[in-house]
Amino acid sequence: MHQYVLGVYDFLERMIERYPDMLIEGCSGGGGRFDAGMLYYTPQIWCSDDTDAIERIIIQHGTSFGYPISAVDSHVSASPIRTKYISWFR
Repeated sequence: MHQYVLGVYDFLERMIERYPDMLIEGCSGGGGRFDAGMLYYTPQIWCSDDTDAIERIIIQHGTSFGYPISAVDSHVSASPIRTKYISWFR
């Protein structure tokens, strides 16, 4: 995993060198890529793909203890999210 993360950092470093005006928005991917090092390359990061409004309050609150709120990007939707449960009924 460590080598993978170093590879991601290397890739992002080359992208920023080649396209210095490009703003990259990160995504946690389940929390696996939301780390302090990523803030250097992606100043805005989705801390979760969960957009349920109630669940998002808990996620945002917890994330605010370790990261500046200006770095945490998100959207919210209705609660509960109907699409989260569709696969259960198939």
